[in-house]
Parts: sequence; C-alpha cells; structure tokens
Amino acid sequence: MEHQDYLFTIAEVAAAFVGFSMVVGALSPDRPGSRFRKAVIHDVAAIGFIVMGGALAPYTLAQTTLTIGAVWRIASLGLLALWLFGYLTSFRRFREAGGSALGEPLLSRPLAVINTAVVLAGNGLLLWNVIFPGPGAGIRYLVALLLLLLIATWLFLLAGFQLGD
Repeated sequence: MEHQDYLFTIAEVAAAFVGFSMVVGALSPDRPGSRFRKAVIHDVAAIGFIVMGGALAPYTLAQTTLTIGAVWRIASLGLLALWLFGYLTSFRRFREAGGSALGEPLLSRPLAVINTAVVLAGNGLLLWNVIFPGPGAGIRYLVALLLLLLIATWLFLLAGFQLGD
C-alpha cells in the first residue's frame, strides 16, 4: 500500500492522544469547569480512536481483493460516517455539560470559525473520495486524518490550559 508508513504513524500519534487525554482526565477531576472539561477530554479520546481506526482501515482493506479506488472509497465513507456521528453527538454532550463545542457565543471566537472550517474541509475531502476516488485519494484521506488530529489538538489545549480559568 502506497501510504502505509504514514497511516501507521498517524495511528501511533492518535493512540498518544487517547493516552494523554486519559491522563488529563484523571489528574483534574475536581478543577473548575470539570464537567465541561470531561466533555472536551471525551472528544479528544473519541477523535483519537476514530483516527486510529481510520488510519488502519485502508491498510486492512488493501489486504483484500478490492481495487485501490474501492479501498479509498470505503475507508473514506467509514471515516466520514464516524466523523459526522462524533461531531453531532459532541454537540449534545457539550450542551449537557453547560457549554458549546465551538465557544460562547457560538461563532464569536476565531478558533470556533477555524474549527468549523477544518470540519467542513476534512469532510469535503472524504466526500470527494467517496464520489471520485481517483488519483490523489490517498493524499486527501491523509489530510482528512491530519485535520481530525488538528481538532483533537485544539480540544486538548482547550482542556489543559483554558477551561476553568
């Protein structure tokens, strides 16, 4: 498979996000904003698991008799579905924790706008692969995975340094 090394590296980085999010969650259960912080840390871990699965799916699918176009199409569809499901359930979790995943008020902060743009860009790349999985599908898929990690980074920094201040 063409991008195997990159996929494995991304899976390892995603696993580190899951581990670090568990440490942050365990070390700060009673700090101010802990309920909202738990929702943020939950999303960091969830994104980490989605990225790990997303990074390993194309490699696994490539071991079958599927064409490379079908591999990227199926992996992109799966990652797109998981990303959208996680994104939509995140809003419910944040609302129940007393805040917004994008910031308060909803779109007043530049990072909220950037986050929305990153989500749209990543999902657009995956949708492109589902509809037209031709040349460049692997690169588009890798960029979508990296955009997911970018969101996890933003959330991790939010949970570690901004919440409760």
